[in-house]
Amino acid sequence: MEVHFKPFDLEAAKNGEPVMTRGGGTVEFISFDLNDKHQKIAAIITDPSGRQHVESYETDGSKDYGDCPSPDTLKMVSFGKMVKKWVNLYREKGIEKLGNVFYDTWEQAEMGQPNEQTSKCMEYVKAIQVDIWYKTTCAGE
Repeated sequence: MEVHFKPFDLEAAKNGEPVMTRGGGTVEFISFDLNDKHQKIAAIITDPSGRQHVESYETDGSKDYGDCPSPDTLKMVSFGKMVKKWVNLYREKGIEKLGNVFYDTWEQAEMGQPNEQTSKCMEYVKAIQVDIWYKTTCAGE
């Protein structure tokens, strides 16, 4: 299972979307509305070694350390894995387009090409390998 980091999204975090720190720590939110001019978010951070500490954050998930990014900066995460698949490439009126079916092997893509629903104006070019991110809802899936 791999973890893909995305920029922190306050509304998504409030709705329970998974959040981690840039350094790989887990995040348990205490408040999204601290009475502070800049840092409105409070959370308990458990770093990868198991040590816990409380941090406060700006609404964009950042820590105020100037130009140095903190390992405690908040990031949205999606769990999943990167897999290689094959897809057929077509050309229509000089524009290349991908087919609508992913295949596990080149041979399957080549064999499946005649069965894909494409415009009669589309010319088959070749099967190409692509990386696909398969997202899961949590680390255990």
